[in-house]
Order: sequence, then C-alpha cells, then structure tokens
Amino acid sequence: MAVHNQWQTTRALKGGVVAGLISGVVLSIVHSLMTAIQGHSVIQGLKFAGIPFLGKRVFEPGFDHVAIVTGVVTHLAISIGWAVAFALLFFGLSKAMTLVAGAFWGIVVWLGMLYVALPLIGVPAGGNNPIPVAILTHVLFGIVTAAAFLPFQRELPPVARHRTTPLH
Repeated sequence: MAVHNQWQTTRALKGGVVAGLISGVVLSIVHSLMTAIQGHSVIQGLKFAGIPFLGKRVFEPGFDHVAIVTGVVTHLAISIGWAVAFALLFFGLSKAMTLVAGAFWGIVVWLGMLYVALPLIGVPAGGNNPIPVAILTHVLFGIVTAAAFLPFQRELPPVARHRTTPLH
C-alpha cells in the first residue's frame, strides 16, 4: 500500500486530482440539496469555504460572485488535497479494499476538518451540521473519492508493493 516509484506517484496524483474534483462536486451538490430542503440559502453554502480569504463577507446575505467563486474554488482545492493524500496512501489496493479505505478515509477527513481545519479558520468544531450528518456526508465523500479513483488504481501484488523500481 502507498506509492513507491515515479510511475505509481504520477498515476496516484492524476487519479487523486480527478477523484477530488468529482467528490468535491458531489459533496457540493449534496450540501446544496440538504441546505435547500432545510429552507436555507444555497448561495450561502457556496460561499462558506471562502472564509479564510474573505472573512465575514461570506456570511453577508445575497449574491456575491467573488465570494461564490472563492468558496467553490477553495472547496474543490480542499477536496483535491484530501483525494490526492488518499490516492498516495492507498495506491496498490484491490478495488474492493479501495472502497473500504474510502469509507475509512471519510472519517479521517471529517476528524481533520472538525478538529483541525475548521478551528484554524475560526469556525467552532462541528460547524452547523449535526454530527451524524457531518459524518455521513464525509463518509460519502470518502467513498465517492475512492470510486472516482478506481480507474487509476492498480492492484499491486504483495511483493510489488515493496519494490522501489518498476518491473521491466
């Protein structure tokens, strides 16, 4: 498990970027639907991830294209970061184990966001979502990340997992 040579690293990085974009978009759609169902502003949710760059501006009501673009781009960048880390750590697993690792990774991401990322930007741990909902959405993120990474995943036999050079 985990990359060990240039080919594996390149493949994992490409797959991680693609998986991060896909899972970031899926999570944005899920959050937007949940927000709309609760009767809250979907626009507000799109702006939220821009808080490190725009501060309290993201909480101002109404349409603000700068805040929306900043929030969406920041959200996707964070999703890509988590997905690239996943791809680098779990490259070489079987497809089934990749999906299991994705569910586990969703919990890691939830904990990382809850106790590290959000407090660093001044958002109280937990944000606005109840904990079960936050866990569920992050596990979904992890599973979608893993599923989107599957086309890039290559199962490595146990011996090859520890090789430092490609087989010729």
